[in-house]
Amino acid sequence: MRMQVSVIVPTLNEVENILDLFQYFKGISEGREFEFIVVDGGSKDGTVECLLNHEEIVLICTSAGRAHQLNTGAKYATARWLYFLHADTRPPVDFWAHLEDMDQKEYESGCFRLAFDDPHPLLRFCSWCTRIDWNCFRFGDQSLLVSIELFHRLGGYDNDR
Repeated sequence: MRMQVSVIVPTLNEVENILDLFQYFKGISEGREFEFIVVDGGSKDGTVECLLNHEEIVLICTSAGRAHQLNTGAKYATARWLYFLHADTRPPVDFWAHLEDMDQKEYESGCFRLAFDDPHPLLRFCSWCTRIDWNCFRFGDQSLLVSIELFHRLGGYDNDR
């Protein structure tokens, strides 16, 4: 069974990360179907220009604002799953196995634990703390997977936040 996911990446000056993220996701996808949507909020560093010749990437230019950019990307998404991802964040290499498991269990949303690629003790501690269910240990929306149906039922992201 082929899974389908829309990867939605809000960008603002991410020229150094965006193509690496795309290549990484393509590499872990092993031919699986996905769409890669970049929603740029007015980059001045060449982010938009570096994406113009990549036909596999859907590029949308809009005004800045994380919620607005994520909601805009979701409007263009065609897949059953929406995967909101920061340009400097990488999903686990077994992303698709997790997605298939979620689909079999009929989950409608999920996320991955935060981990840093820097061994600094403070960052390792912050990563460990994300296992605790306290708002003070939440680090935002680096990686959020949600069914398109649930996303629309909830009304998307709050543009006022």
